[in-house]
Amino acid sequence: MASDDTWANLVLDGLTKNASILTDPGLFAGAVLELAVSTSRSPTSGWAVVQLGLADGRVFVVERLLVQAGGERRLQVPLAAFASGQAQLAPADLVKQIQQVAVATAWGVGASVTVDDISLRW
Repeated sequence: MASDDTWANLVLDGLTKNASILTDPGLFAGAVLELAVSTSRSPTSGWAVVQLGLADGRVFVVERLLVQAGGERRLQVPLAAFASGQAQLAPADLVKQIQQVAVATAWGVGASVTVDDISLRW
């Protein structure tokens, strides 16, 4: 049976983002990872997995609603929502540099997918 979708990660790796300012619990509480994502075809799933990788090798993930075809969506993911297994991302974890940001879903075959902007906001 032919598949009409492909599960794939779009990964920005090799980052050296120092987010240590967000070890302050007050700043961390309101901090978000923001990604501007657009696609030429609707993903077959309305949900995506967003990943945040730290310099110590740990990867934290969260699921978020994704953009449909023909428009850009700014995904704003609270840093406090990221988890690795049973462990939530905590302010103290951000002593380590952020080295990877990724978004994954079942993209439509032949879709053009763009991530125009990745920001940490607080």
